[in-house]
Amino acid sequence: METKIKCLTSVFLTITMLLSIIVVAPITVNASEDDELTYGDFQYKIEDDNSCTITDYDGMASSLSIPSAINGHTVKQIDTGALSDNRIITSVTIPNGVTTIGFSAFNGCIKLEKIKFSSNLDTVCENAFNNTKWFNNQSNGLVYVGKVAYKYKGDMPRNTKITVKSDTVSISESAFKDCANLTAILIPSSVKHIDKYAFYNCQGLTKLNFNDGIERIENDAFGSCEKLTSVNFSETLKSIGAFAFVECKKLSEITIPQSVTSVGEYAFSGCENLASVTVSDDLPYVGGRAFEKTKWLNSQPDGVVYIGKSAYGYKGDMPKNTELSLKSGITNISGYAFYEEKNLTSVKIPETVNRIGNWAFLDCEGLTNVNIPDGVKRIESWTFSNCSSLTNITVPDSVTVLDGLAFSYCTNLKNIELSKNLTEIGMGALSHCTSLETIDIPDSVIIMDNIAMAGCSELKSVNIGSNLKTVGGQVFAGCTSLEKVNVNLNNKNYTSENGIWYDKNKTKIILYPYNKKDSAYTTPTSLKELCNGYVGSYGILLDNSNLKTVTIEKNVAKIDDYAIGFVFDFDNYKINKVKDFTVKGYRGTVAESYAKKNSFNFVALDKTLQTPSISKLENTSGGIKISWNKVSGAYGYRVYQKTSNGWKRIKDTTATSYTDSVVSVNQTKTYTMRCIDKNGKTISGYNSKGWSKKYTPVALKVKKVASGYWYLCTAEFKLPAGVSTDKIWVRFDGYAGLENHGLRIDDFKLYEGGNGSELVVPEPITTTIGDIKEPGDYELKGVTVVNRSEIAYVIADNTGSMLVYHSGNERSVGDKINISGAVTIYQAPNNPPQFAKEAVVEVVSTGNAWNYDFKEYSVDDVNAYFNNIVCTPIILKGKVVKEESNGKTFYNLELDGADATVLQGSVQYYTPDADKLDVPVAVKGYAVGKSQAGNITRIKIFPYEITVNSTDPYITATAPATFKAEGETINVAFNAGNLGSNKVFAKIEGTDAGQFTLGAVGANSVPVTAKANDGAAKSAKLTLYVAASEGAAAVKTTSVDLKQAAKPSGNDTKGTYTSMDGMLPTTTNSDNASYAEKAKINGSSDQIAILKLGTGKKTGVFTTEAVGVSGNKKLSFYAAAWNKASATLYVRVNGGGTIAPASIDLTANSGVAGTAPYTITFNDDTEYFTFDVTGLTATSTLTFSTSANFDASSNTATGRALVAGIQIY
Repeated sequence: METKIKCLTSVFLTITMLLSIIVVAPITVNASEDDELTYGDFQYKIEDDNSCTITDYDGMASSLSIPSAINGHTVKQIDTGALSDNRIITSVTIPNGVTTIGFSAFNGCIKLEKIKFSSNLDTVCENAFNNTKWFNNQSNGLVYVGKVAYKYKGDMPRNTKITVKSDTVSISESAFKDCANLTAILIPSSVKHIDKYAFYNCQGLTKLNFNDGIERIENDAFGSCEKLTSVNFSETLKSIGAFAFVECKKLSEITIPQSVTSVGEYAFSGCENLASVTVSDDLPYVGGRAFEKTKWLNSQPDGVVYIGKSAYGYKGDMPKNTELSLKSGITNISGYAFYEEKNLTSVKIPETVNRIGNWAFLDCEGLTNVNIPDGVKRIESWTFSNCSSLTNITVPDSVTVLDGLAFSYCTNLKNIELSKNLTEIGMGALSHCTSLETIDIPDSVIIMDNIAMAGCSELKSVNIGSNLKTVGGQVFAGCTSLEKVNVNLNNKNYTSENGIWYDKNKTKIILYPYNKKDSAYTTPTSLKELCNGYVGSYGILLDNSNLKTVTIEKNVAKIDDYAIGFVFDFDNYKINKVKDFTVKGYRGTVAESYAKKNSFNFVALDKTLQTPSISKLENTSGGIKISWNKVSGAYGYRVYQKTSNGWKRIKDTTATSYTDSVVSVNQTKTYTMRCIDKNGKTISGYNSKGWSKKYTPVALKVKKVASGYWYLCTAEFKLPAGVSTDKIWVRFDGYAGLENHGLRIDDFKLYEGGNGSELVVPEPITTTIGDIKEPGDYELKGVTVVNRSEIAYVIADNTGSMLVYHSGNERSVGDKINISGAVTIYQAPNNPPQFAKEAVVEVVSTGNAWNYDFKEYSVDDVNAYFNNIVCTPIILKGKVVKEESNGKTFYNLELDGADATVLQGSVQYYTPDADKLDVPVAVKGYAVGKSQAGNITRIKIFPYEITVNSTDPYITATAPATFKAEGETINVAFNAGNLGSNKVFAKIEGTDAGQFTLGAVGANSVPVTAKANDGAAKSAKLTLYVAASEGAAAVKTTSVDLKQAAKPSGNDTKGTYTSMDGMLPTTTNSDNASYAEKAKINGSSDQIAILKLGTGKKTGVFTTEAVGVSGNKKLSFYAAAWNKASATLYVRVNGGGTIAPASIDLTANSGVAGTAPYTITFNDDTEYFTFDVTGLTATSTLTFSTSANFDASSNTATGRALVAGIQIY
């Protein structure tokens, strides 16, 4: 076969054109099942064989044990870089189940000195243990990792001959790479495989003899061993990898044993003196160009060259209009076999072929007819690319994958029938098939990769099957004739409407067809964004020159640049603006701002409201009061005053009056106003002339009564008839022109008589509930009481609902009332407006019915509520949990579908019945605001009723006591119901999961056994879940913590300051005023963990974990009081045992001040304390407190304390 250097011009052109398309990350509608999982400080993934691979470690342990199994999955691999550059680990134990350690897995663990290797290690990748203290401590020469020959360390002497140890199972990647002085290697029969680059560029090797036992020689294993003259393969060899012996230029003959089933691409390429090749006729697979540039290949006759059962390639010049019928019985067509054979017009492939290699028919421009046998499982990369004469292709049902660019640039392809079992269409697999007009994507397809069908310029319609899940970037970029995309109705991830492709809930557009004929488009009400980066091209979402008008509904919150109103010019590769493009939308939304930004026409869909009219201007003691009539549909009003420069805004308000206090005596001011929406946008006209008023205030009469600086001020006024004088409010509004002045009321007396002006007492605003947006005095008439408790009730009318506090106004549900008084907003903006307890109530009638309209809220609905907090009827589902804190009882709602560490509900003004706790319930009531506690945000709900969900499964569990250090079994109780066909299953997770084992799950408990503990305290998490079968998706879950006491290790700590495990808090608890802090003690630069108790406002209390020891012991520690203060520290034993003394007095320590880390010097005589503890049990705990009552009360009498070095011995 004459070796040809083929022209790659067309290939490079293809790559260049494809890279000109902006490729973005694929859309995956649901989280991948391969996402990394967490087990304690480890991350891992589950492999196809159900084994487990460790992918990362984030912990702080210096002595580390890799888990042998995670949730029943045996750990077999440690992945690439999983623990690389960890500067803490000093020792590691790798369990015997681990067989593979990935590239650089422990590289850079500079303190790692001790390693216990798995006895079953089979593969150790390159650099796995480089740059570790362990590797640096190894002697020069061949270093072994378990039974793997890992790497030759140091400079190799000349003419080195190496005998590999007899029990070695493999030779690692790059173990001898570039060892030019290696002249001979004796490999024992125990070695099963030689990994890639193991002997690459070993220029001194001349001969290789493989003993029986070796099965695999991996890629590039002996590449560029240019002096290698002979190789004797063993009869156990099964595969020779790609490039395995490339450029072994002195190799003259080889015999490939009958046991070999695969020879990789380029395996012997460049072995220019290789003249004799002996292979079995039954060799199933030979990769592309495996024997390029060899004497053997050059000696073959022209025509199709066969090696074993592979059609290897075509040698010589192919005649024009060649039709080939390949030899029967072959199973493989090698990669590159007919690459760029432009004279090939037809090829008949035997049905026995099950693999066609990459590039096999690339650039066969004259090929018009080819059959793909039913048995081929994938069409590999570039296989039929640029076969520009193909018009019809049937992909058999055996094919599951079309690899990248498989049929790209088949420019005359009009019909392609895809496999019914196809799952993946690779990157560019059908791109630039410019004659293709329609295509059906089978139901089996799950993935369409980037640019899968880009550049199919005549494609008019696409039908997408029921299982498509992941869609790459620009899948249909440049499909300029595309008019419609139809998605199977059963697809759970996507949908289509009127030929437009959406996600399933129509919150985003996946593709708006380039040539859809409509001139106008209205977004669905569900659409939330118009964002680029899906399957359209060049960063334009609605890339369609026919489209002239887009109507954008209010729910759209985001529009990307160039998303609408632009098209891509394929001839000149630039973005053009659509002429006379119109955006229709609502004022104040992204639609208006996008149109304005791009100078598009904008048509507002908002209704223009009636111009508001000022009804009254009047002088008051506080300024000019402006009153106006309410305008239907207005959220609020904007008040303007006239200036020399025009109208100036002075106030936005939702009320119907405002007092302008910035006025001067005899000043005339002119006002006007407009209506506004909730976003502060004006939605009405205004009176351009305005209304005017001259300010003449009520004057105070001031008289001087004595020399000096103080004056007696007398204000003369008349009170309207019937106005009470129980409360008189005095306000100082300001003064000027005086130095060394002050305003003070020494005495206040109310006299009869006088001749001042009558006070203006503002009347409450009569309105509806829906119009009350801000504090003020309001009156409501004919509202109905719809919910009540002992301290509050809810009123409603047809515009909304709101909360009322009681003050002797206890009402019954169904009462129709008139109510007037002050409306406040407590802790705005976290709560809605509410009537204060002083409100005046008049009952109009009783027993009135109310039509309740409770709406079920999802997690998304709750989060949306926080942006617009009102009193509104809702239904929340979840589990009510009783909590005790600081002597108070709270009832919180763990919401279905929410992360309880971030979002919950809070039951207000209502005590749930015991049978409604810890079971699935529906809480029907009124949302009345939100609260925040640490990281948890809670929606507050005033329940109308709480009902148990009798059909939903539920499960709760009770946390067990701390397990004894010596080990024990505890039955963990749980309560489950409404299981139906489901069952309860259990699993243990967490860093110390291996310390605990599970017994069989019973009807209401599961036995958990803790092994004997020989170290620090252990912890894990027991998860109980309701599911159809073990490992299946959980319907309901609950978790409890498992804790085991540490092995007793205490001793007299005088002179040292570290504490036993479990004796100090790991986190701060501000409710109990116990703080996990650090301190530098007695001149040390190390920061030691300590306990701080109490604050300036409350006493502190902290309880340790189980002590883990029993009998009579000593307790000792260092303790001191806050700087310039004293304290009393109380100590108590819980769960069995007594202590003496029960308290100690602490003296002030100057280092105990400021913020952590503290710098403290302890006095061994006055600040070191020892106690006698008797009758301890392993589960006993200790409580430290600065309160004799052992609580965190608001009582500072006993001061603050710091404690260090707690030990029991």
